[in-house]
Amino acid sequence: MNDRAATHDTLVYRLAQMLVKLNQGEKLDPQALAEEFGVNLRTIQRDLNERFAYLPLVKSDGRYQLDGVFLGKLSTRDIERFASLAGVRGLFPSLSDEFLRDVFDARMQAALLVKGHHYEDLSGRREEFRRLEQAIVARRHVAFDYQKEEGAKHYDSVAPFKLVNHKGVWYLAARDGEKLKTFAFGRIGRLTLLDSVFAADPAIEKTLIDEDGIWLGEEKREIVLKISAEVAGYFKRRKLNVTATVERLEYDPNRTAFLALLKYEDGELSYILAPQRLAVGDKVVSGQKVDVKPGNAMPLSGMPIGTIVHNVELKPGAGGQIARSAGSFVQLVGRDSGWAVLKLNSGETRRVRSECMATVGAVSNPDHSNQVTGKAGRNRWKGMRPTVRSITMNPIDHPNGGRTNGGKHWATPWGKPTKGFKTRKNKSTSKYIIRSRHGK
Repeated sequence: MNDRAATHDTLVYRLAQMLVKLNQGEKLDPQALAEEFGVNLRTIQRDLNERFAYLPLVKSDGRYQLDGVFLGKLSTRDIERFASLAGVRGLFPSLSDEFLRDVFDARMQAALLVKGHHYEDLSGRREEFRRLEQAIVARRHVAFDYQKEEGAKHYDSVAPFKLVNHKGVWYLAARDGEKLKTFAFGRIGRLTLLDSVFAADPAIEKTLIDEDGIWLGEEKREIVLKISAEVAGYFKRRKLNVTATVERLEYDPNRTAFLALLKYEDGELSYILAPQRLAVGDKVVSGQKVDVKPGNAMPLSGMPIGTIVHNVELKPGAGGQIARSAGSFVQLVGRDSGWAVLKLNSGETRRVRSECMATVGAVSNPDHSNQVTGKAGRNRWKGMRPTVRSITMNPIDHPNGGRTNGGKHWATPWGKPTKGFKTRKNKSTSKYIIRSRHGK
């Protein structure tokens, strides 16, 4: 027993050391490994070819190395943090290890094309950006020239609090005297870090987090929008341009997805289908031009190509009809003369009007498909009674009845074919289908 335990410990140590070497990007020479661990060459070859068969190893010149795509240089958590900071966390339906491997694989990248919002080009401004970051962290005053339409204006001492990216443009949120202002980073020049420091202000930090835009003036004006009857139907699901906060996520026994309870700024409550990665406390809004993030609703015309959406309308104002069940989503793949081209999970590609509303993100509870019923009684709790298979019936009771079925094709109790028989009758909407889910 002791000999077997010692052998097992040696095997575990050898495999662990080989995994560490592979993860560090080293090329493994089987002969060198055999000498290092005191085993024969065939043992090392069995480790690489059989025990590590699940790894994407690349063999060149007799040496093995891990495919560079799979090297563990960044964790999934690091990538999620960067995606959240860049505002693209909702761009893909998942950020799991398996999904990211596909995205980073050069062979799979040929199948993806992302055309997002315009982002300002900051090439050549790296040093100024880093110096502003250092000033914010060290809470040091800065001086700079700011280019306005009437000419450059010099600011002697400004307290920088945060760099904010709004719709692809970087802004510096800073306090000039007693006023909180925003400065476009692209217009800042001759930046200088001063020796004087300032104290942290929790009130300003809270304001920057709570504000949806970049206009940080203390004076707020109420604007009342009057919506004409022609477009009022677009805002059937939620109020237009009214921010709502997610109060809680709820289970609904009548659907597979979760629900999110929203509380609008005026105190009104309403439910929406909860998208993935929507958390309690998040803010969502519906409007013509809003940020592309999970939970926000807008017309398809306002979304970048490649956006993952759900709860899509088929007709403007009719309410969401496509991609409403757990884990489902639709991808916006193109536009054509006032129409939006959508790719469905079934493989179908179809057109809908660009004015149709949709919600960004995939529907929550993607693990619903992994549920196992376990026993017949669980279906009885749902009101489902047992179903007798047609092949077990007598021929008089069902066309499929009989011991051998008589070579007849499978059919319904009324004699209609069931295996691949087309039942679609609505020819009036067939013109909107670009590619059928049947691949023809």
